[in-house]
Amino acid sequence: MDEIRPLPAEEVEKIAAGEVVERPVSVVKELIENALDAGASHIAVEVSDGGRRSITVTDDGGGIAFGELALAVRNFHTSKIRACDDIYHQTTLGFRGEALAAIGAVSKLTLTSRRADDELGGAVSVDGGRAGEAGRQSLNPGTVVEVRELFFNTPVRRKFLRSRATELHHIASCVRNYILAFPEVAFSLTSDGKKLLASGGRGLTPDVLHSVFGGEIGPKLTPFSREYPPLGVSGLIAPPSLYRETRKLQFFFVNRRPVKNRVLFRAVDDALQEHLSPGRYPPLVLNLEVPPEEVDVNIHPTKSEVSFLHQQQVYSSIVVTLKEAVRGAAGEQIREIKQELQADVPEPAQSVAAPLSPLSKASPQGVRSIPVFEMGSPLVPDGPSVTQTEAVRSRLSVVDSGAVVSLAREMGIPAFVHPAGKYFACQLAAAYILLVKGDRLILVDQHAAHERVLFSRMWERLESDEGEVARQKLMFPLAIGLGPAEIALWRERVPLLERLGFAVHFGEGEALVDEVPKLLLGGSDEERVAGVLEELVASGRSAKLEDDRKELVAGLACKGAIKAGDKLKPAEIRLLLDELLSLKDAASCPHGRPTMVRLGDKELAKLFRRS
Repeated sequence: MDEIRPLPAEEVEKIAAGEVVERPVSVVKELIENALDAGASHIAVEVSDGGRRSITVTDDGGGIAFGELALAVRNFHTSKIRACDDIYHQTTLGFRGEALAAIGAVSKLTLTSRRADDELGGAVSVDGGRAGEAGRQSLNPGTVVEVRELFFNTPVRRKFLRSRATELHHIASCVRNYILAFPEVAFSLTSDGKKLLASGGRGLTPDVLHSVFGGEIGPKLTPFSREYPPLGVSGLIAPPSLYRETRKLQFFFVNRRPVKNRVLFRAVDDALQEHLSPGRYPPLVLNLEVPPEEVDVNIHPTKSEVSFLHQQQVYSSIVVTLKEAVRGAAGEQIREIKQELQADVPEPAQSVAAPLSPLSKASPQGVRSIPVFEMGSPLVPDGPSVTQTEAVRSRLSVVDSGAVVSLAREMGIPAFVHPAGKYFACQLAAAYILLVKGDRLILVDQHAAHERVLFSRMWERLESDEGEVARQKLMFPLAIGLGPAEIALWRERVPLLERLGFAVHFGEGEALVDEVPKLLLGGSDEERVAGVLEELVASGRSAKLEDDRKELVAGLACKGAIKAGDKLKPAEIRLLLDELLSLKDAASCPHGRPTMVRLGDKELAKLFRRS
């Protein structure tokens, strides 16, 4: 075995630099954070060859004193902390004092800076970890960091860099993060002389959102904000119709720091599970404000991974906020469709869903609960005859509408013209409903739509105080061991447990559960029932219970809804649409599939490659 020897200092610096500088985007990230910590209001990023040839970041921040330039490029020299404990009260993005040193160890770096009060600034260069002497220069206030030939002295690392386009894509994504996190700062990104991104520093204006999310998504983002002192949750979310297959349009920030964290991902997915199918993700900006002492950003040198002291509080605050936010976004989408149809949708005279109590009786599986009507004539408006001219117009309208519906009938397509909204609707492929209004096409999935209607009806009944929850008596009581203090708390919760369908009495050192809600938990194992009860007693509510209830009610709605292949009568189509559009939350079925999609002239042009 070879003898143990110390590595040369320059080799140690190269190895250590690898933790901070993984690729060109790492350099951009560190330099932007330094500029933000310096109070910059304008930050310009220029790259060449995807950052492999050069990266230059210019800012108008506070600058660095000439006498401290040589210290700024040395490892673990910083103005932001004085002791390790300071990290847990830190409000700046950087604090380790290793970014410039790490970058300089694997590149040719030049740092120039001048403070506003100084007559002259200065510059210092670092070549592969070897720093030169600082020299005086006449400069504008602020700081410029130029990084050339990244990884020139570590050819293996350079060989593993991806293509110019890939590295540039990562850099652009990084800049977008900071544009969203710091909308009051003006950013720009230029690649090989071509400007790719720019923000004016006037907030998240439509132009900024367009540059980050594109013209289709940017205008449709809905803002949200909630306070749960000391936590705050805010951001932007897209409606269900714009969900994507990757998270690349999801941006997460903790105290304005771009982060990755499984708790945040899980909270978003759980909050939106009713509105998205598996593998679909909403364009999203999520800002989380947390007291600095309750979040650990010192897990990794890149500071992109964080850990929370009160993980459950963070999770719950995000879930509650996003549930409300997505309802608002989905509701806005439905309101737009209603406005386009110009229909004051009345309360249906006869329900699409026959009266059905999820707490007692249910329709047989596979049997749809929708009235069937025989139509003697097409549905056309019977407008009041006020004047002769209006009467003629009314008759012409009836003739036109009748002709359209008659033609559809000859073709074997159920169809009608809505008397209030003046739109044409018909069934396609015994699976979809097509609405035509002006230059707009709206496609409705009949199964997903009816499933949402049934679910909303049943869930509303379940959440109301009318009647009692149907219970199922257990063959053998479930015994849950408890201490004296726990038994006292359980006794206080008995009214709540009974209202939710549990029958509980107490023995010596235990609670005995005789009955459970028939619909909700009859099929669950004893461990699951015990877990739900313990959560109910501890907090007065149960996320598990609510998840179970929603899952089972959604399953019942799915089985009872009309299916693809079921041919509908014209009146059935109309009643289904009326009920769907009367719901506040109608954009998706309870399993996350969209109920409708809207196709305008831009979408149609895209389908035919005209745009």
